[in-house]
Amino acid sequence: MKKPLLIIVAAVVAAGLAAYLCFAPGRKPADFSFVLLSEQKSLDPAINTTLAGGRVIRALFEGLAGLNPRTLAPEPALARSWEISPDRLHYTFFLRPARWSNGTPVSAHDFVYSWKRLLDPLSTAEYDYMLFYLKNGARFRKGQLADFDSVGVHAQNDSTLIVDLEHPTPYFLDIAAFESLFPVNRACVEKYRTLWTRPENIVCNGPYTLTFHQLNHKLRLEKNPAYWNRARVRLAIVDAYTCEGINTAFNMYETGVADLIDDFPSAIADTLLKRKDAMVAPYLGTYLYRCNMATPPLDNPLVRRSLEMAVNKEEIVRHITKGGEVAATSFVPPGLPGYPTLTGVLYNPDSARSLLAQAGFPKGKGFPPLQLLYNTSENHKKIAEAVCYMLRKELAISLDPVNVEWSVLQEKMRTRDYQIIRGSWIGDYTDPNTFLDMFVTNGGNNQTGWSNSAYDSLIALAGQTLNPAQRMDRLAAAEKILVAEGPLINVYFYVTKFLIKPRIKGVYPNIRGYFNIADMYTE
Repeated sequence: MKKPLLIIVAAVVAAGLAAYLCFAPGRKPADFSFVLLSEQKSLDPAINTTLAGGRVIRALFEGLAGLNPRTLAPEPALARSWEISPDRLHYTFFLRPARWSNGTPVSAHDFVYSWKRLLDPLSTAEYDYMLFYLKNGARFRKGQLADFDSVGVHAQNDSTLIVDLEHPTPYFLDIAAFESLFPVNRACVEKYRTLWTRPENIVCNGPYTLTFHQLNHKLRLEKNPAYWNRARVRLAIVDAYTCEGINTAFNMYETGVADLIDDFPSAIADTLLKRKDAMVAPYLGTYLYRCNMATPPLDNPLVRRSLEMAVNKEEIVRHITKGGEVAATSFVPPGLPGYPTLTGVLYNPDSARSLLAQAGFPKGKGFPPLQLLYNTSENHKKIAEAVCYMLRKELAISLDPVNVEWSVLQEKMRTRDYQIIRGSWIGDYTDPNTFLDMFVTNGGNNQTGWSNSAYDSLIALAGQTLNPAQRMDRLAAAEKILVAEGPLINVYFYVTKFLIKPRIKGVYPNIRGYFNIADMYTE
C-alpha cells in the first residue's frame, strides 16, 4: 500500500510544485511558510469570514487585545491596559503609542471609524453581529438609528477608547481580540476603496506588511518596521501558499516547501498521527451540512431530523477522516468550561424512516431529488458521497453530490442558492455563544432562513444573564431546540491536525487551533 502512495506523491510533486516555486525567481527564501487550505475571502477585517483569512489578518493588523497562544486568555495588544466598570457595561481602553505602516499614528478614532464601517447598514459584513453587544449597535446596523454617536463606542481622545455595552458580556475581551474588530486605516480605505488590500496599497498596523499576493496561489508577509513591538517579531519573511487539495498540501510539507499544514490526508492518517511532527488536539469546530429552509421538503423539521438520523457518522470518522474526529450528535463541540455536552441526534435508520413517513414520504415515495454541494477537497468529496449513499440506502431518496470551487460555495451559501450545502463552524471565541448566536433569526451567518422565536428568546435571555451557571443552562436549552428543529446535519467535531517542522516553535495545542505568526520563531 505504501509504494503506490509514494508514486502518487512523486507524480504530484513533479507536476505541481514547480508552479508554486517559480512565481518570482530571485526572491529571498522565507523564514517560515505554511499552507492555507482555501483562498482568503478578503484581507479586509470587516469582510473576511474564513479561518485562512483570519490567520493572515492577524499578521497584518492588531486589535485592542490579543490571545495567549497557550491559554487563549485575552492579553493587552494595541491597548496597553483597560478598566471595566463594576456592572461590566463600561470598558475604557488605553492605547499604547503605535503607528501604521505608513508612519501615521494609530488612534482611538481609527477604532471608531472601523467599528462604524463594520456596522454600516450598507456593509456586506457577515460578522456585524460581533458589535451588536455595543449599546445601540444592532439598532444602527438595522437602520433603526441614524446617529452613530448614539452607539456605544467613542474616542475620549487619541489614546482612550470608551465602549458601552447593551448587557454584561463575559467574553467581550475575546471579541475585542477577534479580527473583525481590528482597525483599518481610513485614508487608505477611502483612497483605494475596493483595491485597498492590494500589496501596493495596503496600510497595516500589525507585525507584518503584505508585499506579494497572487490570488489562489501565494502571498508574502514581511516584518513591519513601523510595528510598535517589532522586537517580538522573529520571523522576518513568511510565505503562505493557497491550495484546495489536502494531498497537495501534504506533498508541499514533505518536500520542504511548507513548514506547517493544518490538515493531512485521511488515507495515511494512522501513520501520520504517530509521527513526532504531528500536533493533534481537540478542536472547537463542527463539520456539518446546512439545509435551505426555502427548499421543500427541507422546510419540514421531520425531514431534516430523518436525514440526520440516517447518516452513520461513526462510519465517516472511522473510515474516511480517521484523524481522531468525534461523531457529532449536537452542534456545540465538547470541552467548553461549564457547558454540558448535549446528546442529540443519534444514528437510527428505523426512526429515520418512520420520521420520513410521518412527513409524507413513506419509503421515500414522492421525495424530490436534491443536490448536496461541497467544495473541492478529497475528504469533502468522500464524505459527501458517503452521506448521499447512506441516504439513498436507508431512506430510498435521491441526493446527488455536486462539487464546486470554494469561492462558488461561499457565494451560494451567502445568497442561499442551494438545497443542502457543506459547511463548518469554528469558534471565534471560547464560549458556546460563538456557535449558538449565529442561528438567531436573520443572523449574519445563519444563511439557512431558519427562524425560531423560542430559540431567539433564549439566546437573548442568556445574553442578559449574569449568573454563569444560569447563562449556560439557557444556552443549552437553546441548543436543544436547534438540534431538534434546526437546519443542520451535524457530522463530526474536528480535531487539530497540524504537521509542523520541529525547528518551528511558538505553536501550541489549544481548542481553537490558534497561532499567531508574531509569536513564532525557529531553532
